[in-house]
Amino acid sequence: MKGFSLTTILMLSVFCLGSLGYASKPGSAIDTTNCIVWDRLDMQHMLQKWKQRDGAACEMISDVFCEFELDCPGTFLSVMSVDKKEFNAWVSQLQENSFIDWGNDCLNRECLRKQMLETLYYWKSDDKLIESMRRELIAALKKIHVEKQ
Repeated sequence: MKGFSLTTILMLSVFCLGSLGYASKPGSAIDTTNCIVWDRLDMQHMLQKWKQRDGAACEMISDVFCEFELDCPGTFLSVMSVDKKEFNAWVSQLQENSFIDWGNDCLNRECLRKQMLETLYYWKSDDKLIESMRRELIAALKKIHVEKQ
C-alpha cells in the first residue's frame, strides 16, 4: 500500500481482524478509559492523512477513524475537535466511505455502525464542543443505512 506507513497497515489489519474483541457484545458496557491501542499521535497522524486524502484512501482512513472512535471515543473526538471542519467533512461522507458493503472485505458494517453508536451512548464529555460533536456523530450514525453492493 503505497503512501501508508507500517503503523497504518497494522492498524487496518487489527481493524479487519475484529478490533481485538472490543465492544464485541451488543448491550455491553464499554470501558474506554485506558486506551492502549490508540493514542493522540496515531489520531493526529490519521487526521493529517485524511486532509491529504484521495481516491480509495478516503475509505481506508474513514474505516480507521471508525475503529478509533470505537476504541477511544474521548481521544478521537478531542483530536478531531482541533479541526472541526475536517470532522464535519468526515461525518458528511461517512455513509459513502465506511458504510457501503462491497461484499469483499472482512467487516460487518452494520455491526460496526451499531458498536459505534453503543460506544457513543456510553461515553459522554463535559466539554461542550466535544459533546456536540458526539451528538452530531450519533445523529449521523442513526441515519446511516448500510448499503450492499
